[in-house]
Amino acid sequence: MSLHASMFQNLRAGPVMAGVGVNSSTVRAWIRNNGLKLSDDRGALDKRPLYDLADAGRLYLMRILTTRLGMPAQLAADATNAATLIIEGLAAWQKLRMDGGESAVAPDQWIMVLGGLDGTSAPSFYTADVVKERGFVIAEVFVDLRAVVRMALEGLCNVLGVSVFDLPREDD
Repeated sequence: MSLHASMFQNLRAGPVMAGVGVNSSTVRAWIRNNGLKLSDDRGALDKRPLYDLADAGRLYLMRILTTRLGMPAQLAADATNAATLIIEGLAAWQKLRMDGGESAVAPDQWIMVLGGLDGTSAPSFYTADVVKERGFVIAEVFVDLRAVVRMALEGLCNVLGVSVFDLPREDD
């Protein structure tokens, strides 16, 4: 199966949930109880939700924040919602590159900094150069949103039967 960007839009819940490693009941709880925002696309006939690469990226970020960092779901949903535009930009960039857009430019801000995991600080977004200049600050968590979207993309490839070796490399 050859790789093209349209493979990563209008996806049903099953492949997306399997690709990012979460189950649908958890996702429904994140949406209902914590206000996680995903795309509002619906199937023409059955009105079931349809997802895309950006949704998979948001779900993968939620999984990282809740399971790996132990962040409460509400705080994770707030941080993920704050990153929506950047994740959508990174997903669009990845899809352009898949379809031969070598000159596609990634969003310039893709490092998410979570300063206070107690919910008192909103996430900030930076370029990598700015983060290097800031130095190390205790209790800050840095999340590379490029890597988040890339991991979601690789998970979807595995579920959809596409080789991850067909994806454009980050250094291309």
